[in-house]
Amino acid sequence: NKDNTNGRDELSARFQVRYQPSDAVTLDWRLFGADIDNGYDAFTLDNTRNTLSDEPGHDRQESLGSSLSIGASFNSSVVFEGDFAYADSDSEYGYDEDWAYPTLAANTPFAGWEYSSFDNYLRDNTSQSVDLRLLSAEDGRILNGRSDWVIGFYNLSREQGLLRQYTYLAGGFTSQYDTAHHALYGQLDIDLQADIALSLGFRREAWSADYIDNDGLEINTDEDLWGANIGLQWAINGHRQGFINLSRGYKPGGVNTDGTLPEAERDFATEILYNTEVGFKWQSIDATQRGQLTIFHARRSDQQVKGAYVLARADGSTEFIDYVENAAKGKNQGVELEWQWLANDNLAIDFSAAYLDATFDRYLAPATQADPEGLDLSGRQQAHAPKYQAHLQLDYSFMSNWFSVVSLEAKDRFYFSDRHNAMSDAYVLFNAQFGYRLDDWSVRVWGRNLTNEDVYVRGFGSFGNDPRTGYEVGQYVQFGEPRVIGVSADWEF
Repeated sequence: NKDNTNGRDELSARFQVRYQPSDAVTLDWRLFGADIDNGYDAFTLDNTRNTLSDEPGHDRQESLGSSLSIGASFNSSVVFEGDFAYADSDSEYGYDEDWAYPTLAANTPFAGWEYSSFDNYLRDNTSQSVDLRLLSAEDGRILNGRSDWVIGFYNLSREQGLLRQYTYLAGGFTSQYDTAHHALYGQLDIDLQADIALSLGFRREAWSADYIDNDGLEINTDEDLWGANIGLQWAINGHRQGFINLSRGYKPGGVNTDGTLPEAERDFATEILYNTEVGFKWQSIDATQRGQLTIFHARRSDQQVKGAYVLARADGSTEFIDYVENAAKGKNQGVELEWQWLANDNLAIDFSAAYLDATFDRYLAPATQADPEGLDLSGRQQAHAPKYQAHLQLDYSFMSNWFSVVSLEAKDRFYFSDRHNAMSDAYVLFNAQFGYRLDDWSVRVWGRNLTNEDVYVRGFGSFGNDPRTGYEVGQYVQFGEPRVIGVSADWEF
């Protein structure tokens, strides 16, 4: 009869101070802290919002971070910018793996088939980063004063210690995973003509990862990576602009740190992406309307795919672990539209829409309980890649101090995972707020998902976890938030 097993309890605080010892130097120091103690029981065997779990889950975190930004004008030719950051975070994530209680199947032919297990992950994360840049000022432009430039150095180091406490492990599983990124980068922005600009960028990175655990597995990786971009912009007239961008990007590989994965699934490779964008921007003469239309096409090799490893045991229990692996190739292509219109002094309209075709060229997903021979996903839409999304928002002010905001969000159905064929439903959400502002304060009443639609944001469909059905393969979904209504107040001083 608890009503908070999936509840949220979050406290965050931010502090920032700016100091300018002279006109040429600016210092910004920021401090951030978070204390989170959320529940986590997102899945049920009955696909309802009422959990059957007898061991409520949790998703906790304590984080503290700080950063310092420096901006300094050495002279009229060169500007220096530097960013230094440090963060420390302790998290604990645990859940009732069986989603049930020991006597759930007592009145069924499968009485006694129940299992009970709890999986808990405690992580200690620290990170340090440095980003140093030199930029051209007015007198530092090169190529006859037609080009701005930037050169920089970037370093990011992360350390993650893990302790996994799991019913089916004799003792705690521990691992240490350290990664480092060292990069040099630069960019030139060249005015070819009064109405044509060229942008050239390049990045070279040394990436390394070191992993070790108490099972004796050790993985050490070193890799040289590079990315580049070339962009061209041209003004059609004072209110219209076209652009084309070509780029090569990368997403470093890594290690799946959960200890019960097979050794062959523990690490994954770097993904490479080649992207092309062509677009058009415009603004009306009276500046009441503006918009952008973009067409994009991206080719992905060694595409990183997030899935769930499923291990069925003889007692009917099932272990499932999120992990990342590589598919051979894929492509993401589509079109995006953004449009804003200030209809009058009281009404503003904001609209955006996107169409996405994200498919695998070649990918054979590993075997599961639902598909013992594996699943050929070649040509299929990638997971969490809805074909269309749209957003419409109307902001209306009236009687000087009153305001209202109404918005609609629409999303097409999508596959939950690249491991099975379970899908979400398409949906439209209606949100609104109504408020009053005066001088330095405002108050508003707001609501999200006002029609109380059942939205599915995640799902499983490759295994069975219900002892009442003899662990037949089933579909289990995680709900998005139901109708939420609240009151917020803001005060600036």
